[in-house]
Amino acid sequence: MTQGLSELTNHMLEEAKLQAKAEEDRGREEAERLAVDFRKATAEMAEAIQEEYRRKGEDEARRIISQAEMEAKLRILQAKQEILGIAFERSRDKLMALPEKTKRGFYKKNLLAAVEEGTETIRVAADERELWVSLLQEVNKELVKKGLPGQLQLAEEPAEISGGFLLQGKHFEVNGSIEALLAAVEERLRPEVARILF
Repeated sequence: MTQGLSELTNHMLEEAKLQAKAEEDRGREEAERLAVDFRKATAEMAEAIQEEYRRKGEDEARRIISQAEMEAKLRILQAKQEILGIAFERSRDKLMALPEKTKRGFYKKNLLAAVEEGTETIRVAADERELWVSLLQEVNKELVKKGLPGQLQLAEEPAEISGGFLLQGKHFEVNGSIEALLAAVEERLRPEVARILF
């Protein structure tokens, strides 16, 4: 599973770098536009405030200006976080749109790495059930070659996931869903992707 995660990580990094170039200009333009708007609004507000509060003291004027600048910075940060969310969402969509052969190989490698007993039950997304019916036959053959029973079974009830699998053993469960894998990768890569994009 670590090799699958490593490949997924590498894939995510490459996707992030490709998306970074495309998103960088848009993000930079949006951030610059927001900064200009906020600077202009802040400057206008500052002039009005300074005029109105000059009699009340410079300290009060500085406090209000500082608050307006902080709000501008917060909006820029929110825009950056939105862009990051879009980048990771697009990566998930691209992963789900992989060709079936590639997806099968990815799922097979991750499942073989997760199996401990060879008799576990697997729950999958309803729209991937057909893919898993044939894939389980291949995986069970591989497990037999490794000296395990090779009796993995597909649960009747579908899992509420977009792709991947939930592996249920007698005393353990492995969440090999696309959502879980991407969440782990996103948590590790978010700072690096943010650095690339911004």
